[in-house]
Amino acid sequence: MVAGIMVAMGVSTGDGDWLGRLRPINDYLVALDRQHYERSGAAPLLLALVAVPVAACAVLVGVAVPLSDVGAYAGWLLPGVPVAAGLLWLAWLALRRLTPRHGPLGAEFRAGEEQRDAVLRQLYALPPLGPARAEPLWRGAQELYHRSTERLTAFRPRDQRELVRGMRTAPFVRFRWTLAGWAVGILTVVGTLATLAPVFADPGEWWPVAATAVTLAVGWSLCFRYCFLKWREPADRVPRVRKVGWRHELAWLRHQMVISGVLAGWRIPALHTERLWRMTGGGRRSPAVTLARLPENASPLRRFYWRYVGAGVVRLVAFFGGCYLVATAISLAR
Repeated sequence: MVAGIMVAMGVSTGDGDWLGRLRPINDYLVALDRQHYERSGAAPLLLALVAVPVAACAVLVGVAVPLSDVGAYAGWLLPGVPVAAGLLWLAWLALRRLTPRHGPLGAEFRAGEEQRDAVLRQLYALPPLGPARAEPLWRGAQELYHRSTERLTAFRPRDQRELVRGMRTAPFVRFRWTLAGWAVGILTVVGTLATLAPVFADPGEWWPVAATAVTLAVGWSLCFRYCFLKWREPADRVPRVRKVGWRHELAWLRHQMVISGVLAGWRIPALHTERLWRMTGGGRRSPAVTLARLPENASPLRRFYWRYVGAGVVRLVAFFGGCYLVATAISLAR
């Protein structure tokens, strides 16, 4: 299927559509991602939920306790370390089945990734397009920024009441996976804090136990993410694989602008910087335009801010801070 898509569109250096072979593959991977969460059920989740604490117990008994008192339990390290490593590996095998790359459609997904990598190698092998292609390259980056947010609703201050109401009614949407998400989330927090209790009580002696807490926190957090993605409607989320595809496109456009002498690499903002600026309502001047107009001797801090942070991050932090205050006020009023 991927091969058929790729044959339909070729790399072109005449009309400006250099990414014509890459985008259909990205669309195919996005479709596989959505099918993965539609087909996967509770079985891989339960397997991962069991495998993680088993591995954490092995780390506790075989590594953390011996390290906390080497004089008394040094002999436990010899069998404990390989056993803990083996169980950690088995837990990772269980966890990665929750991802599209190793789920029911894992073979197709990995084949699509290989095809995407092959096309990227061909794109990066192209010679510099030259300053004559500056406008199409810049227009391609702007089109990519727009395409990454065209189906998303911008966050506005007037939406805070709607967001708070959504936070209160969300548990009744896709009820089964909502309950699973709450259960796994509570399990993650309680399990991590309970494991860290000895560390808080006596950090000097029990600090190795933190390795057990990290195992629980990371493993069960991945389980929580799986529940969250099962709960979300496919149309309401932008899959991670879609963002990866956009970043590949932007990276190649940046690469061509640099080797063609069009713009310096630091003048192209990261995808999330421009997306968040657009999602939060835009403004007079985008991060991309601001970076393009910065002087050559601009400070590294200004470059970093407009490339990786931007006004969108600041607005988003302020927005959700306001939502939290509104939700708190409603709770206190009752």
